[in-house]
Amino acid sequence: MSDEDALLGAIWDAPNDDTPRLVYADWLDENGDPESAEFIRVQCELARYDKWDDAREPLARREARLWKRNKAAWQKHLPRALRTAAFRRGFVSPQPQRISTEQFRSLTTGMLAAAPAWDYEIAGDARGMSALARCPHLLRVGALKFWTVTSRTAANNLLGSKYLRNVRSLMLGVGNEWCRALPVLAANADATSLVELDTYDGFGDAAAAVVSGSPAFGNLRTLRTSHHDLSPAGVASIFNSRHLTALTELTLPTWYGDEGVAAIAASRPVFALRTLNLYGAWTSDAAAAQVANWPGLESVRDLTIGGHTE
Repeated sequence: MSDEDALLGAIWDAPNDDTPRLVYADWLDENGDPESAEFIRVQCELARYDKWDDAREPLARREARLWKRNKAAWQKHLPRALRTAAFRRGFVSPQPQRISTEQFRSLTTGMLAAAPAWDYEIAGDARGMSALARCPHLLRVGALKFWTVTSRTAANNLLGSKYLRNVRSLMLGVGNEWCRALPVLAANADATSLVELDTYDGFGDAAAAVVSGSPAFGNLRTLRTSHHDLSPAGVASIFNSRHLTALTELTLPTWYGDEGVAAIAASRPVFALRTLNLYGAWTSDAAAAQVANWPGLESVRDLTIGGHTE
């Protein structure tokens, strides 16, 4: 194995870690490819900022210049299907793909070799989901979306899978069993890369207690939920969590009414949100006024409340 192959292998093994990418950039510098090296460094740094950070602008300009000069060379070695895909953190990032559990399990190592990580929406019955949990190809997945209803056993098997090591984004779909399995995810010592959690159904006070009360979710930057049944106490547990220190984006529709909004206004969170989405038509003007005076609003750049965006 050549030095370059070993360096690329380290990136493929740990796609969420910038260190192997930056080590490879140093190697490129030392081996006569400074623009590829700089592109990796620039994109890695860009990924650390959100769209409101002033530091993005000069980096984005440099990224665009490097891309314009080099994209043909960088794309020509890719499979044809990936030549229009974006690059992130210096390497190709394929578009999300929809696939069945059977199709996913039939993929080969060679089919996944062109990119460090892949994003999939995977559908299947409970039996297929349980089999999926045992599939090593999950190690190559960065964003994972489940939409179909499943069983408690299948949800537990998947969220407890040792192959979730590189999953940074997880969307749990229709049915309550996904959220009921959140304690299994919290206990999964291999699922350490998660920074984005999105739930569609079943996010109630018990699920909120798991997410807010476990250090396993301390790296979450994004938390979204849709069809929840949170009480004001459940809302308070999220906003007063000691562990959600990295959270910058939160979507929590106001099905909990004015009492839940009051719980937000009374909270003193450890996180500094940039995006807060409290959509829904269940918020009175008086409750919205409480949020307007909430100290946690100081860091927010994108606010939706009561169906209106400010």
